[in-house]
Amino acid sequence: MISKVLWFPINILQLLLLLVWTIFCGIFGMVFALVTNPTYSHRIMGYYIFSPVILAISMVRVKAKGVDNVLDEPAIYAANHASQLDIPIICTRVNRPLFFIGKIELKKIPILSQYMKIVGMIFVDRKNRERAMASMRTAIQDIQGGKSIAAFPEGTRTKTGELLPFKKGVFTIAKEGRIPIVPIAVIGSARALASGSFFLRPATVELRILPALKDDDFFNMSIEEMANHTRSLIQQEIEKG
Repeated sequence: MISKVLWFPINILQLLLLLVWTIFCGIFGMVFALVTNPTYSHRIMGYYIFSPVILAISMVRVKAKGVDNVLDEPAIYAANHASQLDIPIICTRVNRPLFFIGKIELKKIPILSQYMKIVGMIFVDRKNRERAMASMRTAIQDIQGGKSIAAFPEGTRTKTGELLPFKKGVFTIAKEGRIPIVPIAVIGSARALASGSFFLRPATVELRILPALKDDDFFNMSIEEMANHTRSLIQQEIEKG
């Protein structure tokens, strides 16, 4: 195993390449979306262009199980969140245009915020309940219009490795719109890039896509029960290792 000291120059190069590639994809993605269809361009960018290169630079290999559980119909893909690499990890195995619900603070980030607006991502102001609920209603309309949403119900990356409580937002959307939820367990992404760290390490990450929750038993639960049930399914997969 190479020590951090010896790995440091490689890590710096990786971070520079990641930054350059992200900026390039943001600019190219905006142009691509404007000259084609934003949904189509976003799928191509996420699945074929941006995510595979990000993971290659990061030296992350993804093993996926349950890819057949990806739905042809619009859905909410709900995953645990332990690393900044979770988004490209999911995007490389879910061959759908996935639209993320992002916190409104992301609007302050140049290029990323413009790209998110152009392709139709959803921003949520978690400090303003009225605006947050308006964003949720927009999300329901978008999903019913054909978009699939990817969300991290924990609301932030876990710093301890423990699965955090799930917030109710996406489950409110699912219940009100009767939208299927596909649970996803991301196992091992923190080994590649831990929350709050910039130290990349080669790693194999396992992605387990579970069967969709969309029957009457699920939708008849309370929003809190839906969140807890989905969380328990993901927790079970994480505990299996």
